[in-house]
Amino acid sequence: MLRILLYSRNKPSAPMASIEQMLAQTEHLSASPMLDDSIETAHRALEQAFGGLQPDMVVADLTDSPDLLPLQHLQRIFRSADPEHGETPPTLALLSPRHLHIRGWNTLLDDFMLPPYQVHEVVPRLLLMARRKKLAYGTCKKIADITMDTSSAQVLAATGEPLPLTPKEYALFQFLATHRGRTFSRSRLLGMVWGLDYEGGERTVDIHITRLRAKLGGNAAALLETRRGTGYCLRDE
Repeated sequence: MLRILLYSRNKPSAPMASIEQMLAQTEHLSASPMLDDSIETAHRALEQAFGGLQPDMVVADLTDSPDLLPLQHLQRIFRSADPEHGETPPTLALLSPRHLHIRGWNTLLDDFMLPPYQVHEVVPRLLLMARRKKLAYGTCKKIADITMDTSSAQVLAATGEPLPLTPKEYALFQFLATHRGRTFSRSRLLGMVWGLDYEGGERTVDIHITRLRAKLGGNAAALLETRRGTGYCLRDE
């Protein structure tokens, strides 16, 4: 399953509306949050759109834009969210022929479509982009002596048996595994995994980390570190 951000500066064009309807009928998760207010508001909208996870891909609608400013705006949002590592996810853009005459247009996207837009091509193009970018959706990732299977949303023991993780424990582990080596504060984990509208306290994170360690066991549990005064990290081996 891909998490697909649908972005339009104004009201979505007819092709973009068709794309949104088409994606709603697939296994992929799509969302079109409002990202044109302040950068801080855009960050909150992005976090809420996919339950605290970042989108895997972007479909950007430039059909009514005279320039490439919408793509540059997206870059600023993602870079400011994570100044050290942030980059815009692979992007498919609906362009007009005039955009191809703008200097540097090809540096802001990974694929594009020109009118007449064949919306039935969107999903195949996204899957090809995911393959080229080697996105780890629906795949297995080995972590110490366990395996995270994102296609089934399970963590498997060395014996191949699934560990009894709750959905939130899995979401927390997946988030940390996706950002190996980086430390996240309790408040940041609450926002990214539980969502900004969660009313519980930061103690919730501590409880879930403790339960995760107990269920992971062995070498995988040892990688899940508490960094005092900072937060939690799933370190590299």
